[in-house]
Amino acid sequence: MAVLTTKKRNSLKESQFGEPKSRKYPMNDKEHAIKAKGRATEMVKKGYLSKSTESKIDAKANKIIGKKRGRPRKDTETSPKVESKNDMAYKKLQEKHDKLKEKHSKMKEEHKENLLMLKQKHKAKLLRG
Repeated sequence: MAVLTTKKRNSLKESQFGEPKSRKYPMNDKEHAIKAKGRATEMVKKGYLSKSTESKIDAKANKIIGKKRGRPRKDTETSPKVESKNDMAYKKLQEKHDKLKEKHSKMKEEHKENLLMLKQKHKAKLLRG
């Protein structure tokens, strides 16, 4: 990237900035225009810049870069869903949880059956007495 010294920056016209009045986001060449777009997005995420101002900066930068449109849109219908590590870990834990639940209900049933059997044996023993 071409170095933009203070002297060069001060000599730029207002029209060569993303925000001309405050002289922010210099766009004297393609590299600086690309950087300005990235910085504007970053500032929006941090809450220091409005979306509308970002759009204006992007439009100005796109003219310098030679793009006809802004950033390419992600089409959710055509792009495949990629599972993150967190999604995969969650799925794994969910499967483990379901297996344990199933095992628990089986043990519960066995316990009920054993209790019933013990009650019957105890009753028989009392009757024999």
